[in-house]
Amino acid sequence: MGLHRFLRAATIALILVITAAAAVPNSMRAASQAQSFSAVLVPVAGLVQVLPHGSTEWTNVEEEALIRAGDQIRTDADGMARLNVVTGITVEIYPTSLVELDRLSMQDGPGELFDLKQVVGTIYADVKQVVRPNDRIQLALPTAEITIRGTQFFSFVDPDLNVGIISQEHSVEVQTADRRKFTVTPDNLLFIKFTLPRSDSAIINCTVDFLKASTSPQLVVEPLSAKPTNIQALREFLRALVRSNVNPQIRVFLRRYLGLPDVNLEDLGADDDTTELQEILDAIEALSTEEMTLPEFLSEYREYWGRTYKDALKTTLAPATCGNGRHDLAETLQNCLADFTPITSCGNGLCETNRRGIGESVLSCPADCLPMGPLALSCQTVIEGAVNPPTRPTPVGGPSGIGR
Repeated sequence: MGLHRFLRAATIALILVITAAAAVPNSMRAASQAQSFSAVLVPVAGLVQVLPHGSTEWTNVEEEALIRAGDQIRTDADGMARLNVVTGITVEIYPTSLVELDRLSMQDGPGELFDLKQVVGTIYADVKQVVRPNDRIQLALPTAEITIRGTQFFSFVDPDLNVGIISQEHSVEVQTADRRKFTVTPDNLLFIKFTLPRSDSAIINCTVDFLKASTSPQLVVEPLSAKPTNIQALREFLRALVRSNVNPQIRVFLRRYLGLPDVNLEDLGADDDTTELQEILDAIEALSTEEMTLPEFLSEYREYWGRTYKDALKTTLAPATCGNGRHDLAETLQNCLADFTPITSCGNGLCETNRRGIGESVLSCPADCLPMGPLALSCQTVIEGAVNPPTRPTPVGGPSGIGR
């Protein structure tokens, strides 16, 4: 690490220690006083961008940066980032994801308040701290809210707002807008199917009644054969994975899991590539309870995200000019996929993060990777109001749209 980066990292660490210390109430501080503080965003690979609250300009993150309430974070097709909170919360943000830090503060009296909105994509949350009764650590999804009591879990939101939640350690409590509660453990899977009551993705005014009509939660448990809805929810979850992030690693993972022969994707022409992808989708549709067990799937899913795919995200961090649509002097295909990828397939219904020279993401192809962003934010505000009524303060960020 260069001297400049070392000094910057040390400064950020010192700021966090000071702000966290200031945030802890004591007998000398008025009970009505609450302190907000910052998290640290660490770019891991590729293009990572931040939209500060109140700004209209996304900025590239090339080194550690402070993130405050209301700031949005998004990753490109090859981007990955880690959000660290000094109190012991870590959130890994995978490619083509968009999240917003809604709140980070100490509440009046003892207790930490951490609210994160996950608009789309995949994250891995690791809450190492001991969660006290007065702490509120929550993750708002478009169709549900997760209350965290100290655990590790993956949460997934696809471009169509379908949601998947898989715990890795301990359990998480999930609540929908109509107050239905689900306990997700390391041995089950929650999939929440989202269907628009009418074909109109321009809807942005979400309500509790709208969410009741458009969502179908299914807690998938072993044995899968116990209910037909178990295997159907798993099929829909796998289809959502394919549609949301088409890349070589997910295709290899699914082919092996589904019992399909290995294929060298680099040797395939365009037509053969399409045939191979359709073969995966057909195998998902034909998946039966006799061919699999839930523990096996959950174990392989965690291995894929935590190791296989994560290890593949080693792209050089993007320069400050990346993402502007031009080939600037310091940019190459290796350090700025966003500006070197011809997005000729944008609009085909697949978010193709790494497919035959295509690198779509929430940044470069919202039509495929973030088609219902304003609706997602609107529904998250509704979810928060339903789960935490009505003493909860008005959220920092409103549902006015992505990148406001």
